[in-house]
Amino acid sequence: MKRSNSRKLVRAFLKELGGSQREIAQKVGVRQASISRWTQSGFPPLREDSLRLRFPDLKVWQSYPKAREDN
Repeated sequence: MKRSNSRKLVRAFLKELGGSQREIAQKVGVRQASISRWTQSGFPPLREDSLRLRFPDLKVWQSYPKAREDN
């Protein structure tokens, strides 16, 4: 996924979860600094995977499907 799309995904994810960065960090189980970093750089690939598994019912995943990985 291109970096700009990844940042858009992060923004949509945060908006859907709702609350401040601190509140979202508590929901997700990370530090607030991680949330801030995601808004600048997008999700690290493994973090995105884990969030998709932990929060499978979020509508954001429909708008931003997982990029297909070629093996």
